[in-house]
Amino acid sequence: MTLKAALVKLGPILISIILLFAFFRNQDAAGLAEALRKSRWILVLWAGLLNLFLLPVLRAERFRGIIAALPNPGPSARLGELVRIMSATRVLNLILPVAAGETLRIVRLKKLFGYSAISTAAAVVMESVTEALAFAGIALVLLVFPTRLFGVRSDAIVTLLLGFIGLGTAVLVLVLLMSRTSGSDVNTSIHRSGKLKLSIRRFRDSLGVLNAGRVWWIALLWTLVVDIVDVAMVGLCLRAAGITLPIAGWCVLLVGINLAIAIPAPGHVGTLEAGAVLILLALGVERGPASVFALLYHAAHLFPTLILGSIALQLEFRVQPASGNQNFLKTQGRSPHV
Repeated sequence: MTLKAALVKLGPILISIILLFAFFRNQDAAGLAEALRKSRWILVLWAGLLNLFLLPVLRAERFRGIIAALPNPGPSARLGELVRIMSATRVLNLILPVAAGETLRIVRLKKLFGYSAISTAAAVVMESVTEALAFAGIALVLLVFPTRLFGVRSDAIVTLLLGFIGLGTAVLVLVLLMSRTSGSDVNTSIHRSGKLKLSIRRFRDSLGVLNAGRVWWIALLWTLVVDIVDVAMVGLCLRAAGITLPIAGWCVLLVGINLAIAIPAPGHVGTLEAGAVLILLALGVERGPASVFALLYHAAHLFPTLILGSIALQLEFRVQPASGNQNFLKTQGRSPHV
Protein backbone atom coordinates (compact mmCIF):
# COMPACT_ATOMS: atom_id res chain seq x y z
CA MET A 1 0.00 0.00 0.00
CA THR A 2 1.41 3.38 -1.02
CA LEU A 3 1.60 6.32 1.37
CA LYS A 4 -1.09 8.14 -0.59
CA ALA A 5 -3.47 5.17 -0.40
CA ALA A 6 -2.77 4.80 3.31
CA LEU A 7 -3.56 8.47 3.92
CA VAL A 8 -6.82 8.18 1.99
CA LYS A 9 -7.90 5.19 4.10
CA LEU A 10 -6.51 6.22 7.48
CA GLY A 11 -6.75 10.00 7.19
CA PRO A 12 -10.46 10.27 8.14
CA ILE A 13 -9.92 7.95 11.13
CA LEU A 14 -6.97 10.04 12.33
CA ILE A 15 -9.08 13.20 11.98
CA SER A 16 -11.79 11.65 14.16
CA ILE A 17 -9.30 10.55 16.82
CA ILE A 18 -7.63 13.98 16.98
CA LEU A 19 -10.91 15.88 17.16
CA LEU A 20 -12.38 13.52 19.76
CA PHE A 21 -9.26 13.97 21.88
CA ALA A 22 -9.67 17.74 21.62
CA PHE A 23 -13.39 17.42 22.41
CA PHE A 24 -12.94 15.38 25.59
CA ARG A 25 -9.69 17.04 26.69
CA ASN A 26 -10.19 18.90 29.98
CA GLN A 27 -13.81 17.77 29.91
CA ASP A 28 -15.47 16.86 33.21
CA ALA A 29 -16.53 13.33 32.28
CA ALA A 30 -18.71 12.84 35.36
CA GLY A 31 -20.41 16.19 34.86
CA LEU A 32 -20.97 15.48 31.17
CA ALA A 33 -22.49 12.08 31.94
CA GLU A 34 -24.79 13.63 34.54
CA ALA A 35 -25.86 16.37 32.14
CA LEU A 36 -26.64 13.76 29.49
CA ARG A 37 -28.67 11.77 32.00
CA LYS A 38 -30.72 14.86 32.89
CA SER A 39 -31.31 15.82 29.26
CA ARG A 40 -34.83 15.72 27.84
CA TRP A 41 -34.41 12.57 25.80
CA ILE A 42 -38.00 12.65 24.58
CA LEU A 43 -37.04 15.67 22.46
CA VAL A 44 -34.02 13.81 21.10
CA LEU A 45 -36.35 10.94 20.24
CA TRP A 46 -38.61 13.28 18.29
CA ALA A 47 -35.57 14.63 16.43
CA GLY A 48 -34.48 11.09 15.65
CA LEU A 49 -37.93 10.21 14.33
CA LEU A 50 -37.82 13.21 11.99
CA ASN A 51 -34.49 11.93 10.70
CA LEU A 52 -35.76 8.36 10.42
CA PHE A 53 -39.07 8.90 8.65
CA LEU A 54 -39.48 12.43 7.26
CA LEU A 55 -36.07 13.50 5.96
CA PRO A 56 -35.48 10.41 3.77
CA VAL A 57 -38.82 10.98 2.02
CA LEU A 58 -38.12 14.68 1.46
CA ARG A 59 -34.64 14.01 0.07
CA ALA A 60 -36.00 11.30 -2.23
CA GLU A 61 -38.73 13.66 -3.52
CA ARG A 62 -36.08 16.28 -4.26
CA PHE A 63 -33.93 13.83 -6.20
CA ARG A 64 -36.96 12.47 -8.06
CA GLY A 65 -37.76 16.02 -9.18
CA ILE A 66 -34.20 16.41 -10.47
CA ILE A 67 -33.92 13.13 -12.40
CA ALA A 68 -37.38 13.64 -13.92
CA ALA A 69 -35.73 16.10 -16.31
CA LEU A 70 -33.34 13.42 -17.62
CA PRO A 71 -34.22 11.20 -20.61
CA ASN A 72 -34.61 7.60 -19.56
CA PRO A 73 -35.61 4.48 -21.55
CA GLY A 74 -36.59 2.49 -18.49
CA PRO A 75 -39.38 2.73 -15.93
CA SER A 76 -39.76 5.77 -13.69
CA ALA A 77 -38.27 5.49 -10.22
CA ARG A 78 -40.95 5.33 -7.54
CA LEU A 79 -40.62 7.22 -4.28
CA GLY A 80 -40.23 4.13 -2.10
CA GLU A 81 -37.47 2.78 -4.33
CA LEU A 82 -35.59 6.07 -4.20
CA VAL A 83 -35.92 6.19 -0.41
CA ARG A 84 -34.40 2.70 -0.20
CA ILE A 85 -31.54 3.46 -2.60
CA MET A 86 -30.71 6.82 -1.04
CA SER A 87 -30.86 5.46 2.52
CA ALA A 88 -28.35 2.77 1.54
CA THR A 89 -26.24 5.46 -0.10
CA ARG A 90 -26.25 7.64 3.02
CA VAL A 91 -25.11 4.87 5.34
CA LEU A 92 -22.23 4.04 2.99
CA ASN A 93 -21.29 7.73 2.78
CA LEU A 94 -21.33 7.78 6.56
CA ILE A 95 -18.88 4.93 7.09
CA LEU A 96 -16.76 5.06 3.92
CA PRO A 97 -14.44 7.89 2.78
CA VAL A 98 -15.05 10.42 -0.01
CA ALA A 99 -18.79 9.83 -0.48
CA ALA A 100 -18.24 6.30 -1.80
CA GLY A 101 -21.93 5.55 -1.37
CA GLU A 102 -22.81 7.70 -4.37
CA THR A 103 -21.38 4.95 -6.56
CA LEU A 104 -24.14 2.67 -5.29
CA ARG A 105 -26.82 5.23 -6.15
CA ILE A 106 -25.47 5.63 -9.69
CA VAL A 107 -25.14 1.88 -10.28
CA ARG A 108 -28.58 1.02 -8.90
CA LEU A 109 -30.38 3.75 -10.86
CA LYS A 110 -28.73 2.47 -14.04
CA LYS A 111 -29.49 -1.19 -13.31
CA LEU A 112 -33.07 -0.79 -12.10
CA PHE A 113 -34.31 2.13 -14.19
CA GLY A 114 -31.91 2.57 -17.10
CA TYR A 115 -30.49 6.01 -16.24
CA SER A 116 -27.02 6.48 -17.70
CA ALA A 117 -24.25 6.69 -15.12
CA ILE A 118 -23.13 10.09 -16.42
CA SER A 119 -26.63 11.58 -16.23
CA THR A 120 -27.13 10.27 -12.70
CA ALA A 121 -23.77 11.69 -11.64
CA ALA A 122 -24.88 15.07 -12.98
CA ALA A 123 -28.12 14.80 -10.97
CA VAL A 124 -26.13 14.00 -7.81
CA VAL A 125 -23.97 17.07 -8.43
CA MET A 126 -27.11 19.16 -8.97
CA GLU A 127 -28.46 17.91 -5.64
CA SER A 128 -25.26 18.93 -3.83
CA VAL A 129 -25.26 22.33 -5.53
CA THR A 130 -28.81 23.10 -4.39
CA GLU A 131 -27.83 22.16 -0.83
CA ALA A 132 -24.85 24.54 -0.94
CA LEU A 133 -26.99 27.31 -2.44
CA ALA A 134 -29.69 26.86 0.20
CA PHE A 135 -27.16 27.21 3.01
CA ALA A 136 -25.63 30.22 1.26
CA GLY A 137 -29.11 31.76 1.09
CA ILE A 138 -29.68 31.15 4.80
CA ALA A 139 -26.30 32.71 5.55
CA LEU A 140 -27.15 35.76 3.42
CA VAL A 141 -30.48 36.27 5.20
CA LEU A 142 -28.79 36.04 8.59
CA LEU A 143 -26.21 38.64 7.56
CA VAL A 144 -28.80 41.04 6.14
CA PHE A 145 -31.03 40.98 9.22
CA PRO A 146 -30.18 43.61 11.84
CA THR A 147 -28.40 42.30 14.92
CA ARG A 148 -31.37 42.98 17.19
CA LEU A 149 -33.55 40.55 15.24
CA PHE A 150 -31.49 37.51 16.09
CA GLY A 151 -28.86 38.66 18.58
CA VAL A 152 -26.15 36.15 17.66
CA ARG A 153 -23.76 38.21 15.57
CA SER A 154 -20.05 38.03 16.31
CA ASP A 155 -16.90 38.27 14.22
CA ALA A 156 -16.61 34.49 14.08
CA ILE A 157 -20.23 34.07 13.01
CA VAL A 158 -19.97 36.78 10.36
CA THR A 159 -16.83 35.11 8.99
CA LEU A 160 -18.62 31.75 8.87
CA LEU A 161 -21.64 33.18 7.05
CA LEU A 162 -19.52 35.10 4.56
CA GLY A 163 -17.53 31.94 3.89
CA PHE A 164 -20.66 29.96 3.10
CA ILE A 165 -21.99 32.72 0.84
CA GLY A 166 -18.69 32.73 -1.04
CA LEU A 167 -18.70 28.94 -1.31
CA GLY A 168 -22.26 28.84 -2.61
CA THR A 169 -21.54 31.55 -5.17
CA ALA A 170 -18.40 29.77 -6.38
CA VAL A 171 -20.25 26.46 -6.75
CA LEU A 172 -23.08 28.12 -8.70
CA VAL A 173 -20.68 29.89 -11.08
CA LEU A 174 -18.75 26.65 -11.65
CA VAL A 175 -21.88 24.67 -12.50
CA LEU A 176 -23.18 27.37 -14.84
CA LEU A 177 -19.85 27.48 -16.66
CA MET A 178 -19.67 23.69 -16.94
CA SER A 179 -23.21 23.45 -18.29
CA ARG A 180 -22.50 25.80 -21.21
CA THR A 181 -22.37 23.75 -24.38
CA SER A 182 -21.95 24.47 -28.03
CA GLY A 183 -22.98 22.19 -30.87
CA SER A 184 -19.70 22.66 -32.77
CA ASP A 185 -17.70 22.05 -29.61
CA VAL A 186 -19.60 18.81 -29.03
CA ASN A 187 -18.91 17.52 -32.54
CA THR A 188 -15.23 18.49 -32.33
CA SER A 189 -14.85 16.86 -28.93
CA ILE A 190 -16.50 13.63 -30.07
CA HIS A 191 -14.33 13.51 -33.18
CA ARG A 192 -10.99 14.34 -31.58
CA SER A 193 -11.24 13.27 -27.97
CA GLY A 194 -10.84 10.00 -26.20
CA LYS A 195 -13.32 8.37 -23.89
CA LEU A 196 -12.47 10.60 -20.93
CA LYS A 197 -13.10 13.86 -22.75
CA LEU A 198 -16.23 12.43 -24.31
CA SER A 199 -17.53 11.48 -20.86
CA ILE A 200 -16.77 14.97 -19.59
CA ARG A 201 -18.69 16.43 -22.52
CA ARG A 202 -21.68 14.19 -21.84
CA PHE A 203 -21.54 15.17 -18.18
CA ARG A 204 -21.63 18.84 -19.16
CA ASP A 205 -24.53 18.15 -21.51
CA SER A 206 -26.43 16.48 -18.66
CA LEU A 207 -25.81 19.51 -16.46
CA GLY A 208 -27.09 21.66 -19.32
CA VAL A 209 -30.36 19.69 -19.38
CA LEU A 210 -30.71 20.07 -15.61
CA ASN A 211 -29.81 23.77 -15.75
CA ALA A 212 -33.43 24.75 -16.36
CA GLY A 213 -35.52 27.09 -14.27
CA ARG A 214 -38.14 24.48 -13.40
CA VAL A 215 -35.53 21.97 -12.18
CA TRP A 216 -33.79 24.63 -10.09
CA TRP A 217 -37.03 25.74 -8.44
CA ILE A 218 -38.15 22.19 -7.66
CA ALA A 219 -34.77 21.26 -6.20
CA LEU A 220 -34.45 24.45 -4.16
CA LEU A 221 -38.01 24.18 -2.85
CA TRP A 222 -37.47 20.63 -1.59
CA THR A 223 -34.08 21.63 -0.18
CA LEU A 224 -35.73 24.45 1.75
CA VAL A 225 -38.22 21.99 3.25
CA VAL A 226 -35.35 19.64 4.17
CA ASP A 227 -33.49 22.51 5.82
CA ILE A 228 -36.58 23.52 7.82
CA VAL A 229 -36.80 19.98 9.23
CA ASP A 230 -33.04 20.04 9.94
CA VAL A 231 -33.43 23.34 11.79
CA ALA A 232 -36.27 21.82 13.81
CA MET A 233 -33.98 18.94 14.77
CA VAL A 234 -31.35 21.42 15.92
CA GLY A 235 -33.95 23.27 18.00
CA LEU A 236 -35.22 20.06 19.62
CA CYS A 237 -31.71 18.99 20.60
CA LEU A 238 -30.87 22.47 21.91
CA ARG A 239 -33.96 22.37 24.12
CA ALA A 240 -33.06 18.86 25.22
CA ALA A 241 -29.65 20.15 26.32
CA GLY A 242 -31.22 23.09 28.17
CA ILE A 243 -29.90 25.72 25.74
CA THR A 244 -32.09 28.67 24.75
CA LEU A 245 -31.27 30.39 21.47
CA PRO A 246 -33.36 32.33 18.94
CA ILE A 247 -34.36 30.46 15.79
CA ALA A 248 -31.71 32.37 13.83
CA GLY A 249 -29.16 30.86 16.22
CA TRP A 250 -30.46 27.42 15.25
CA CYS A 251 -29.87 28.32 11.60
CA VAL A 252 -26.34 29.55 12.26
CA LEU A 253 -25.61 26.32 14.11
CA LEU A 254 -26.95 24.19 11.25
CA VAL A 255 -24.82 26.07 8.71
CA GLY A 256 -21.71 25.70 10.86
CA ILE A 257 -22.24 21.99 11.51
CA ASN A 258 -22.71 21.25 7.81
CA LEU A 259 -19.49 23.07 7.04
CA ALA A 260 -17.69 21.05 9.73
CA ILE A 261 -18.94 17.65 8.56
CA ALA A 262 -17.62 18.36 5.07
CA ILE A 263 -14.29 17.29 6.61
CA PRO A 264 -14.08 13.51 5.98
CA ALA A 265 -14.46 11.43 9.12
CA PRO A 266 -16.26 8.09 9.64
CA GLY A 267 -19.76 8.79 10.90
CA HIS A 268 -18.81 12.49 11.22
CA VAL A 269 -17.37 11.45 14.59
CA GLY A 270 -15.33 14.33 15.97
CA THR A 271 -16.07 16.76 13.15
CA LEU A 272 -19.70 17.28 14.12
CA GLU A 273 -18.85 17.68 17.80
CA ALA A 274 -16.02 20.12 17.09
CA GLY A 275 -18.14 22.21 14.73
CA ALA A 276 -21.14 22.33 17.06
CA VAL A 277 -19.11 23.28 20.13
CA LEU A 278 -17.13 25.99 18.32
CA ILE A 279 -20.28 27.60 16.91
CA LEU A 280 -22.08 27.48 20.26
CA LEU A 281 -19.07 29.02 21.99
CA ALA A 282 -19.19 31.83 19.43
CA LEU A 283 -22.89 32.23 20.25
CA GLY A 284 -22.08 32.67 23.93
CA VAL A 285 -23.01 29.19 25.17
CA GLU A 286 -20.80 27.57 27.81
CA ARG A 287 -18.73 24.56 26.86
CA GLY A 288 -20.58 22.07 29.08
CA PRO A 289 -24.06 22.55 27.58
CA ALA A 290 -22.51 22.91 24.12
CA SER A 291 -20.85 19.50 24.48
CA VAL A 292 -24.14 17.96 25.64
CA PHE A 293 -25.92 19.36 22.59
CA ALA A 294 -23.22 18.05 20.25
CA LEU A 295 -23.60 14.50 21.57
CA LEU A 296 -27.41 14.60 21.55
CA TYR A 297 -27.61 16.01 18.04
CA HIS A 298 -25.09 13.49 16.75
CA ALA A 299 -27.09 10.66 18.31
CA ALA A 300 -30.29 11.94 16.66
CA HIS A 301 -28.54 11.87 13.29
CA LEU A 302 -26.26 8.86 13.52
CA PHE A 303 -28.45 6.09 14.91
CA PRO A 304 -31.53 6.59 12.66
CA THR A 305 -29.26 6.81 9.61
CA LEU A 306 -27.47 3.60 10.59
CA ILE A 307 -30.72 1.75 11.31
CA LEU A 308 -32.57 2.77 8.15
CA GLY A 309 -29.48 2.60 5.97
CA SER A 310 -28.52 -0.89 7.14
CA ILE A 311 -32.02 -2.20 6.38
CA ALA A 312 -32.00 -0.48 2.98
CA LEU A 313 -28.55 -1.88 2.20
CA GLN A 314 -29.72 -5.41 2.91
CA LEU A 315 -32.73 -4.89 0.64
CA GLU A 316 -30.56 -3.51 -2.14
CA PHE A 317 -28.67 -6.79 -2.38
CA ARG A 318 -31.96 -8.64 -2.82
CA VAL A 319 -33.84 -6.34 -5.20
CA GLN A 320 -33.38 -7.04 -8.92
CA PRO A 321 -35.11 -5.42 -11.90
CA ALA A 322 -38.56 -6.85 -12.57
CA SER A 323 -38.61 -9.26 -15.50
CA GLY A 324 -40.56 -6.82 -17.66
CA ASN A 325 -38.20 -3.98 -16.87
CA GLN A 326 -35.18 -6.19 -17.47
CA ASN A 327 -36.47 -7.27 -20.88
CA PHE A 328 -37.26 -3.67 -21.77
CA LEU A 329 -33.74 -2.52 -20.90
CA LYS A 330 -32.23 -5.38 -22.89
CA THR A 331 -34.29 -4.64 -25.99
CA GLN A 332 -33.57 -0.94 -25.78
CA GLY A 333 -29.86 -1.47 -25.23
CA ARG A 334 -27.83 1.05 -23.27
CA SER A 335 -29.65 4.08 -21.96
CA PRO A 336 -29.03 7.12 -24.15
CA HIS A 337 -26.56 9.71 -23.03
CA VAL A 338 -27.87 13.21 -22.71
